[in-house]
Amino acid sequence: MRREIITVMILLVLVLPLFYFLSSRATNDDISGLSKGAIYTWDAELKVLDPSTGTYSHYWSARHFMHIVESKKSGDTLTVRMAYSTYYMDVVKLRYAKSDKSDRIANHRYGSLKRTYDLTTEKYVFILEKERWGFYIDFPFSPFMVFAVQERGFRMFLEGEYTKGYVSGMYMDRGILFDTWDIVLGTRRKVYYLEIYYSCMDLNLNETELGEMSVLEVNVEIDKELGIVLRLRYFWRLADKMFELMVELSDTNMFMKHRFTMTIVSLFIVLISIWVIVRYYKERRRRRIIRI
Repeated sequence: MRREIITVMILLVLVLPLFYFLSSRATNDDISGLSKGAIYTWDAELKVLDPSTGTYSHYWSARHFMHIVESKKSGDTLTVRMAYSTYYMDVVKLRYAKSDKSDRIANHRYGSLKRTYDLTTEKYVFILEKERWGFYIDFPFSPFMVFAVQERGFRMFLEGEYTKGYVSGMYMDRGILFDTWDIVLGTRRKVYYLEIYYSCMDLNLNETELGEMSVLEVNVEIDKELGIVLRLRYFWRLADKMFELMVELSDTNMFMKHRFTMTIVSLFIVLISIWVIVRYYKERRRRRIIRI
């Protein structure tokens, strides 16, 4: 039994500091998604739903990468340099619409760029690069954008900019916003969740087979600490097919991964250790009573 106690004490010494670290917030209010050295990777998949059969088909998978090489603020000017890429995998070369004269091929994109923002007019959202995934649609969200979530009045901006707006020429409520949390990469993250409905014609750049009544459904999660897009879903109709695009953060160096999972494991180990100690002292007390 003494060996068991020694083992338990060693486990407690190892686990309790880890549990304290994992349970604490361990955040810095000055940290944002545009911090120098920040690295993000997202995985994406495009699927098509054939309404006539009710079945989904895989079109392609993609991986988005973004590295903030430099981020410098001088007065009311913010300068950001980043390296980025979009790499497509498992591509099924098909025509998305009848009007396509050839198969649409998802082309890889990569490079580096420098962006300068005037913080007096652009202080809530920084669009580093547009991503359209091979469609002629002005998608409102992409991995290559970062929100200034710490800026005063941000939530009001988020609600006013995205959940209210013009739909086919009429100003109306077009979505909802609420504060919640999600498990991302095994870690609990506080997020802003938006569900928005756009008229595809309002976002149409040059798609000839977008119907006038076609709706773009958007679901997006924005991290409350970093301001990055954690999860993104688009669903819309083009020609005689329904398309679903899913994007999800798959790796980053900006927060500790699997913190929630490790906290649960740490709690489990602590509870087992407490049970072993209690059992030991009960057994010891019972032996003393027997001797008496």
